[in-house]
Amino acid sequence: MAEQLLNRLINAVENIRSANNGTGTNQNRERNESVESEINHLFPSVASVRQNNQSSLSQSSVTTSRLDADPDRVARTNTFNPTQNYRASKSRKKQSSNRSQKRKRDECEKGNSSKSAILKDVIMLPSPDIKVVPRGWKREKLYEKMFAVSAVEIHESMSEGDVRQIFNNIYEKKIAGLSEPKFNFVRAVGNKIIDPGCKSYDGKVIKYLSKQGPIYIRATQNISSGLQILNENEHTSDESNSDDNGEEQSVAGPSPRPHDEAHTEGDGIEEADENSDDDVLFVSAFGSNDDAPVLMNETFPVTLVNCPTCTMSFPSDEIAEHADRCADAAEGLLQSQVTYGSLMMQEMDIPEVVFESSSNDGSATTIVECLATLRRNVKEEITKIYVRRKRLWEDFVHVTKSCKWFQPQNNIKVIFIGEPAIDDGGPKREFFTETLDQMKIRLFCNGVPVASTISLTEGLFKAAGLLMACSIVQGGPAPNFMSPWVYDYLAFGLHHVPLNPDDIEDISVKNVANQISNASSDQELQETLCKDEILMVLSSVGYRGIPSRESLANKDKLVRSICVKELLAPRIPVLKDLEEGLQHFDLLCSMKNHPALFKQLFTPSSIYEISAHTFLDGLLVMYSAQQALKEKEEDIFKYFTDFILTLKHGGIDEAPDLSLRHVVKFVTGTYQMPPIGFPSRIKIKFLHGCAVGCKCRPVSSTCSLTLTLPVHLCRSEELGDLLISALTECCGFDKV
Repeated sequence: MAEQLLNRLINAVENIRSANNGTGTNQNRERNESVESEINHLFPSVASVRQNNQSSLSQSSVTTSRLDADPDRVARTNTFNPTQNYRASKSRKKQSSNRSQKRKRDECEKGNSSKSAILKDVIMLPSPDIKVVPRGWKREKLYEKMFAVSAVEIHESMSEGDVRQIFNNIYEKKIAGLSEPKFNFVRAVGNKIIDPGCKSYDGKVIKYLSKQGPIYIRATQNISSGLQILNENEHTSDESNSDDNGEEQSVAGPSPRPHDEAHTEGDGIEEADENSDDDVLFVSAFGSNDDAPVLMNETFPVTLVNCPTCTMSFPSDEIAEHADRCADAAEGLLQSQVTYGSLMMQEMDIPEVVFESSSNDGSATTIVECLATLRRNVKEEITKIYVRRKRLWEDFVHVTKSCKWFQPQNNIKVIFIGEPAIDDGGPKREFFTETLDQMKIRLFCNGVPVASTISLTEGLFKAAGLLMACSIVQGGPAPNFMSPWVYDYLAFGLHHVPLNPDDIEDISVKNVANQISNASSDQELQETLCKDEILMVLSSVGYRGIPSRESLANKDKLVRSICVKELLAPRIPVLKDLEEGLQHFDLLCSMKNHPALFKQLFTPSSIYEISAHTFLDGLLVMYSAQQALKEKEEDIFKYFTDFILTLKHGGIDEAPDLSLRHVVKFVTGTYQMPPIGFPSRIKIKFLHGCAVGCKCRPVSSTCSLTLTLPVHLCRSEELGDLLISALTECCGFDKV
């Protein structure tokens, strides 16, 4: 009896235990299923990734089962001998090679190699008013409402029509009823959605625009039913966040930092003013957003560098790698005639010149139109040249004569050896300015080419003509130092060159020409021509007439023959070489068609000189938003205007050779306005937060045309001394 009761008790306990185990398993399973469904509901974009992982796991399990089902393979694995050299036979190698070649041929026939195909997420922005990149729960809402799709295959060989067809099929129900174009391609830059403005959007451009992120397209009409939250107060929220950040910084107060004696100068590199509670860094990523402030975190000072290709800002330790990738990608796009780089290029502001002339067909033409036509001859491919600052002219001649890779019709980028500068316009302007000065000293005397046989045989005047053409067309200064008769020879030819006997250097020959020119009657002319010294000069010009029969009608011809012999004949070969160099970009042809217009570019003229008032009126001063900082900045700018006006009117006793043109060169890289103009207005910024007793000098960026003035100065004389020091002691980039 007791034994039966014990057995029943044991059976009851086992039944309870088994029941509890089954209930727990079901509860755990239900709990896991509820968690998984909740994750899928909150993050729809994860579901597709999880499905892909499950499919790959299932494929791997099938493969494993196949391996287990092959007893021969298992046997071979078990009998593996680690000391034996298992070398494939020649027949197996040949079969493997044939298979790889066949696979490559198949890929080529398909036209879609694995390298050209990419898998991208595509996000449709349902309203044209969306200007901010959707992140976090906003993006998950797009996935939930099927406005975002994962793993869409895009090939570089696709045309824009093919890409649009794929997206039309994906969002067929969403964009049904919309008029063409139903959507536009956009790009995410930071936290903003912008319109790239490309001419076409083929597969290669789409790949470049999306970078490592998704592809964004934006509907041309509002289809965001149920997603109004994406359009509510996007700009307002951003502005309020910025204001809140500004208030937090103002509470924290300025954080001083130490300064070095040397600051970066004019190479497209701008230091962030991270020390003040209201410091602002103006990032010129696009031409239309020059004035958009971006607040910097003062706790972590960061030096930003502008990429010369896309003009976006990156930390200094990342810019080198990004610039290489960006340049390579842009070069690939240019070779396929996809000018994505053009959407980042800023338009050059060509100065309005008041004079005009008539072309051969009688229509009026301005210098602006002529220069714009010449700039179309500059190719978008980039040619880099490396030069030494002390040997700019020699290095340029060497590149033009000896380097077959040099293509002068390409867009030239200049790298100064030993100076950390990224050419975004400033180094190139400074290169043309300095090289033209060195060339003028060596090849010209008072605006007239020297009759040098050595320079002629070395081809220096061909290089000089090429340098002038590149400088005019590609943003450098005008070579306005030629003598007027030299330009007339280049534009009109020999027979239209006005010559003056007073320009003859040989005194004896000059006297002969003046005696013939001063004759007032036929008899006086005949007596003058019969003199021995005059007959000797006439014989040197090929005179074969009879002096006793000459008349005043031939007097000017005799004088001109002497002037041509003394002035032009020794220089005609070098002028021919100069003409050959000026033929690049069709510059010489434009000079002959519009000689009056281009004369201002080659002969001495003040049309491109910048006066003090023009310089000050054209400045764009970047004041801080906080009133206390702005008042200090206004004092510093007042000291700066005093310095500029002093240079203009009275000069500076400590530096008598210093003038306004040196200030212009310090900021822009050139002494005068280039014929095609500057890319933007000159900007004045202010540096806050310097340590006590800091003597840092003004910093300039010739690429962004920015001059940064420190605000720790208390008197006008202090700023003047620092400006004089910067203008007289700076030599090269990153050495102020």
